[in-house]
Amino acid sequence: MSTSARQNNYSREQLFSYAKKAYELYFDFSDCEKVYTSKEFFLDMMDCLEIIQDALHYLKLDQLFITMLIYIDRYFKQVGRVSPVFLLDIYFVGAMITIKMWEDKYIRNSSFAKIFSTELDQMN
Repeated sequence: MSTSARQNNYSREQLFSYAKKAYELYFDFSDCEKVYTSKEFFLDMMDCLEIIQDALHYLKLDQLFITMLIYIDRYFKQVGRVSPVFLLDIYFVGAMITIKMWEDKYIRNSSFAKIFSTELDQMN
């Protein structure tokens, strides 16, 4: 996405800073260190955050990105550290909940599946 299209979104440096914080505070690598390296985690986290940013931008809901991160932070404060294999699931659900909570128009799960390139069965 071009720089001008991302003007309301966060830079890669800001996303990386958040990914570093999430790595240190939220994820427990003890059961999957040999399967999932920290470099792979950062790449996946950056991809995940950029996909969500792009989806929110597509929906003209850029302003909900920070709200989503706040909801996810609250989730982690309740459950503690989790395995990084749940990274995409947690952030995807966080984005869905945020959109459904704050957006006035109804967005179907099938639309979410299309925007996030996932199967509808996985969402339901």
